[in-house]
Amino acid sequence: MGCGAEQKVILPKEDIVIPQVRTLKQTNQFDPNSSHHEHSISSSSTSEESPNFLLLQAIDDDDLAFIQKNYENFDTDIITPLIYTIEQNKPQYAKYFLNNLNAKFDRQTALVAAIQNGHLELIKDLKVEAKRKIQGGNTALMIAAKMGLSECLHDLLPGIKYQNDQLQTALMLAAGSGKSNCISILKDEISMKDCQGRTALMYAVENQNVEIIKMLLKEKKIRDCQGRTPLEIAREVCCPDELIKLLV
Repeated sequence: MGCGAEQKVILPKEDIVIPQVRTLKQTNQFDPNSSHHEHSISSSSTSEESPNFLLLQAIDDDDLAFIQKNYENFDTDIITPLIYTIEQNKPQYAKYFLNNLNAKFDRQTALVAAIQNGHLELIKDLKVEAKRKIQGGNTALMIAAKMGLSECLHDLLPGIKYQNDQLQTALMLAAGSGKSNCISILKDEISMKDCQGRTALMYAVENQNVEIIKMLLKEKKIRDCQGRTPLEIAREVCCPDELIKLLV
């Protein structure tokens, strides 16, 4: 395909969507009079007199005495106070809720919340959740790799070779995001394919990242579901000669 021809979109850039929990003051999700509650919260559990509401309100208000007295009295099918605490950037209260680790709550984990909100000091305490997936099938390793947080990847390696709902790996997400500092740590995922047969090298080719391409040349003979090699993809998207020579 010539450079002037219409090009197919090879690798659509899809951001990982990580749900956020807003404070009680910012949302009506805990309003007992609202018929639409995020996280499927029932009216009985969101009453302003319920333990759930009161504990989350105490976190918002920095009421340490109330938190210490009532931290075990919470319905974790709604949202765990551990996740809520981290997402509200109050990690100082996290130690009271470590019994919430691995609680049944599929939209988010405390570990992912800590990574997304920059509380990397909590990772060692939360890494038991490294194999858990959140919405979209993403793991903490995938989130950290996409963000380029190489300093915490070793603690998250129990999630290596996991794939999300699109069969993407942490290596693919790092390659597609240009995070070269993460590539060598994730080398065990080399040669894995996503749902379209694409490899991490193909993600790097689409983004024309020469540094990452050089690190993933072991994949250069692999074909995607359309039968294309990384070299053929590079020519389709009009990569510069310097890049194409690497793939020959």
